[in-house]
Amino acid sequence: MFTEQPTELVNLKKRFKSSKLESRLSDLTFESFKLREEVYNALRQGALKDVKPFLPTEIQAIWKTLAYLLPIVNKLKEEEAHSTSYTREEINTEILKVPTEEGKPQYVDRFQKELEQELQLKTVVKSTARRFNRPRVIILLPSRELVDQILSVAKLMSHYAKLRAIAVTSNKDRRFVKKTLEMPVDIVIATPAGLLEYIELGFINIADTKYVVIDEADTMFGKGFGEEVQDIITKVKNSGKNQTRSYQIIIVSATIPKPVNEMLNREFPNIKSITSHSLHKALPNIKHNFIDMKNYNYNKSAAILEVLKKHYTEEHSTMIFCNTRVSAYALESFLKTKKFPVIGLFGDVNERTTKLEAFRNQEPNSKILVCTDLASRGIDTTFVNHVILYDFPTTV
Repeated sequence: MFTEQPTELVNLKKRFKSSKLESRLSDLTFESFKLREEVYNALRQGALKDVKPFLPTEIQAIWKTLAYLLPIVNKLKEEEAHSTSYTREEINTEILKVPTEEGKPQYVDRFQKELEQELQLKTVVKSTARRFNRPRVIILLPSRELVDQILSVAKLMSHYAKLRAIAVTSNKDRRFVKKTLEMPVDIVIATPAGLLEYIELGFINIADTKYVVIDEADTMFGKGFGEEVQDIITKVKNSGKNQTRSYQIIIVSATIPKPVNEMLNREFPNIKSITSHSLHKALPNIKHNFIDMKNYNYNKSAAILEVLKKHYTEEHSTMIFCNTRVSAYALESFLKTKKFPVIGLFGDVNERTTKLEAFRNQEPNSKILVCTDLASRGIDTTFVNHVILYDFPTTV
């Protein structure tokens, strides 16, 4: 994980190795994080309600997401606690209402209407830290599936933490997105293209954005996303030039290829980085086999057939990775001629959702998924038994 906060003092370029922290992990508790009560409850009763024992070391599947989402949510609630808020009495007495012929109030603008609708008790219900169409947090991801995944985690916390998180992708209905932005929004989770589209349309104003998270950074700074991500970062920087607002950029990645690492150090010279000792190391619970192509006269088709005949069963699911769409398409076609239950995922195709559902549900004709690295982002792989790298990875 990388973070940059341009408004702080320089000399932030330090590396923290997780080995310094591991000795304390056994004693780590969520209470030691000193979270606000509503954020702690959002974890205990929401995002992590099924985690037993309730300890940070027991989290696996969503830990990377919570690693950045949890401190951000806590900061948002702290900001709200120190900002101006409205009570029911203040709204009734201070907000202008224009009576209609029936004597009922007609609201001057959406802000007044929303405040009145949300007031259920005579308590503070709305903070000036939250404003229409002005997200305080932007989380960028490379695929719609990942956007939906992170949104689901955020929503598990939002009920108890009293926050609004929405998803913005280019395939969503514009009228629906516009309507969701007609109330205060705290977190926007988006693809780069989707976010830029709604910024240009004027639906999203980033003047209040304080935190930008770039998840899956190894993909986001390449493969067609790089320019869009840089454009968003520039817009966030420029939008705060006339304000005292500070902002923080958080960059998250499970892998850090050398070109990405060099780019981060070049573009963000004041960066802090936190890396795990297991970065770029094979997981101990996964068995690896290497295929010597000399045994197949360097015929990859013959090799993949041998591997599948040896390891494939109807009870197992298999993912096969290719470096390019051309390679993936050719392999899918070849395996279909050999009567294997294979489906292909090569990018943003119309049938993507249907194919992913078929693979997740392990339908009889969808036991083998051939895909590219980019197309595979956001896929739940917890049920996958075998992974085959048909093409040798370019970033090893």
